[in-house]
Amino acid sequence: MKRFCCSSPAGQTTVLAFDKTFNLTEIHVTMAVYNNLALYRDGTQNHPIMLGPMFIHGTSDYDTYCVFFEYLKRKTRQCSSQPVLGSDDETAMRKAMKDAFPESGTLVCERHLQQNAADYLTNNVGVTSVSKKRVINSLFGTQGLSGAADLVTFELRSDTARGVISENAPGFMDYYSSRIHRLMKDNLQVSINQRINGLDCAHWMNNGCESANHQLKILVDWKSKSLTQLVDALYKEVQSQRTGVERAFIDRGQFTLVPEFAHYRMHAHVYEQKTDKQKEKRMAKFLREYKPVHPRAVSSDDKRKRCARTRTVKKHCA
Repeated sequence: MKRFCCSSPAGQTTVLAFDKTFNLTEIHVTMAVYNNLALYRDGTQNHPIMLGPMFIHGTSDYDTYCVFFEYLKRKTRQCSSQPVLGSDDETAMRKAMKDAFPESGTLVCERHLQQNAADYLTNNVGVTSVSKKRVINSLFGTQGLSGAADLVTFELRSDTARGVISENAPGFMDYYSSRIHRLMKDNLQVSINQRINGLDCAHWMNNGCESANHQLKILVDWKSKSLTQLVDALYKEVQSQRTGVERAFIDRGQFTLVPEFAHYRMHAHVYEQKTDKQKEKRMAKFLREYKPVHPRAVSSDDKRKRCARTRTVKKHCA
């Protein structure tokens, strides 16, 4: 997590996303996920989702979440940068998150913002479907507020959106001004700030957490489990991901190494001959190495060394 979420400016980073999982047991699990930038999912250019820190808790108020995020703050204190944090529009979680990481950028899932806006228009304002569509398009459409790439454009489109709201759903204006507008502007500011680090978080959505939540529910067969059974299931999933990473070293399984980490690739026969200690050392080194923002150019010496390693591998396979 640290190398892919807290390694800026030298390393590429990704969003550290959080979500609360329901119906796994009588208590809740809030998990963090991130994209492993050292790997591709086999056959794609997509980075796989990895489980990060997980928090098992009974209540979901601000004080409870503070325990989790203050712990994460202590664990990342010595990192070169603080993570960009993402979540759904859950007030208690976001407040604890922002208080623990005041210097970090925080994102709200755009899809949840749109859903919340649509629900408010339907349930609290009571507008027609035509008026509702006009308002939503002014906020989240192709030429809507969420598509603004800079603050000036955002301000201009905000004026347009206010006009659409005044005409179609005046009862929505207070909710828009106090919540939707503020959160969308925060999202844009984080997106602008992170461009220099190579992190594209425009239109960010919490898909990674939802995918991980779905996978965990499959693991427990969609049934509520005891606490010990839940912890066992979470542990097995983390170990399964680690095994998937190890398989990538020998070009097997569902993950492949990205070019910047190709030097960890090894023929299966050679890897098999290594001791457990050597394998653990290799994994530990891999887990510490961040993905450089500007990949190192391959020199002629590097190429000769790579060719020598290739010949060695072929010799072992003969």
